[in-house]
Amino acid sequence: ANVKEEKLQKLQQVLDAVEAKKLKAVVTLFDFYGNYEVLDWTLNHRHAETIVSRFKNHEAILAWDIKNEPNLDFESRGKQNVLAWLEHMLLVVKSIDDKHLVTIGWSNVESAPILKEKVDFVSFHYYEDRANFEQSYVALKTKIPNKQIVLGEFGESSYGGFWKPFAGSEEKQATYFKEMQQVLTAQNISF
Repeated sequence: ANVKEEKLQKLQQVLDAVEAKKLKAVVTLFDFYGNYEVLDWTLNHRHAETIVSRFKNHEAILAWDIKNEPNLDFESRGKQNVLAWLEHMLLVVKSIDDKHLVTIGWSNVESAPILKEKVDFVSFHYYEDRANFEQSYVALKTKIPNKQIVLGEFGESSYGGFWKPFAGSEEKQATYFKEMQQVLTAQNISF
């Protein structure tokens, strides 16, 4: 609930740099957050309120992303808890800023239709086999025919470590990116 001023100043610097380059930003309000219990909703409200109130008039803002990949918390935190929290936070943000768009950054295509009626545009991430992307996107578009869909993140993971010893090389990442760019351009997909 108590957002540090130094963090707000860093966000100010980022947004100012975005504006100077004549770009727009989608600001994610919650990431690596996992407590969706009702007892914390007031604290979360204050967090969102502080950030959105401070930056809602910044020219670089395009949209607010309530939470990065909340569907990854369904199993551990309870899907209904996460969804109730998301719906509440959507209302909170829209009550503070009715000028900018609001979305949720789902971790995959399968989750993208969740709460589609509540968001201004649908956002999802894709780190799966590139060969399956186009078919997955077309299927998603049939489920959500009347709303803008944005691919918020995509790529081949560079994460490596004990649990994933075969990280994507720079060459694999470049190839993946190039192949995705061809599909995104051909299908006129926002990303």
